[in-house]
Amino acid sequence: SVALLATPDLATVARLGVTDAIERAEAEGLVDTSGGRVRFAHPLFSAAMVARLTPSQRRRAHARLATVVDDPTQAAVHAARAAVGPDAAVARRLIDAAGSVASRGAIDNAADFAELAVRLTPEDDDALTQRIIVAAELAFQAGDTDATAAMLAELERVAEGGALPAHTRYAEQLLRAKVEFSAGSARR
Repeated sequence: SVALLATPDLATVARLGVTDAIERAEAEGLVDTSGGRVRFAHPLFSAAMVARLTPSQRRRAHARLATVVDDPTQAAVHAARAAVGPDAAVARRLIDAAGSVASRGAIDNAADFAELAVRLTPEDDDALTQRIIVAAELAFQAGDTDATAAMLAELERVAEGGALPAHTRYAEQLLRAKVEFSAGSARR
C-alpha cells in the first residue's frame, strides 16, 4: 500500500504498521528512506507493486490509507479510490479537496476532484446540482471544454423533470455565457 501514496514518508509507514517491510525493502536496495521519505529505487518497483494488487485489494489499501495520511486532500482521494459506488460523505470530502487545491492554483487537479465528487454523489443528494456546477466551472477554468460540456449535459439530465434552484440556474447560465464568449473569441 505504500506504493499507492503520493509522497510516502516514514511516519505514514509507521501508522500503517509496515516499518519492518520497508526496512527489508531498503536492505534489498528497493527503497531509500533517507530524509524521512520513502523513495523507490526505480519507478517500476512501485508500479509493479500496484499492478500485483487485485481491484478489491487496491480498494482496501486505499481505504486504509484514507485513515492514516495526514493531508486531508490525499485522504479524500484515497477514500474516493476506495469507494465502490455513490458515497455522499466521500463526495463532500472530495469537493472540499477540489476547493482547497483550486485555491493553491492546481485547477486541473481541482477539476478532476470535482468531477469525481459528482460521480460519487448519490442522485437524490441535494448537493448534486451544485457539485455539477462547481465541476463544470473548474473544467472550464482548466480549459477542458469537453469536460465542461459533459458536466453541463449532466446538469440538464439531472434537472430533467424538475426545476433547478434559482442560484444554480443562474450559475449555469453564467457559465454557458462564458463558454459561448470563449468559443467566439477562439474563432476570431
